[in-house]
Amino acid sequence: MSFYHLSHFHDCENFVSQLPAGLNCDIFTNHYAEHASTISLSILVTIEMFNAFNSLSENQSLLSMPPWVNGYLILATFTSMVLHFIILYVPFLGVRAS
Repeated sequence: MSFYHLSHFHDCENFVSQLPAGLNCDIFTNHYAEHASTISLSILVTIEMFNAFNSLSENQSLLSMPPWVNGYLILATFTSMVLHFIILYVPFLGVRAS
């Protein structure tokens, strides 16, 4: 399966004949694909929120400078995580693939 197939999975019907034997468009739209997309997004959000703590100082590491020196960053990270969980767990905010 090529990068083109993975990056254009919404157009699967247009290239279904090009997929390797045994694969069809269901691999892009089934229940497992939705969970994989959700997990990928959650990992990305979590990593970026923790990566924001690298911006505390230009010349000191997170190990030498405690994160609580910037209360606004902690508040913003907490708020972002709460909003992400709301999007995940409130049913009418979730986007369903059709």
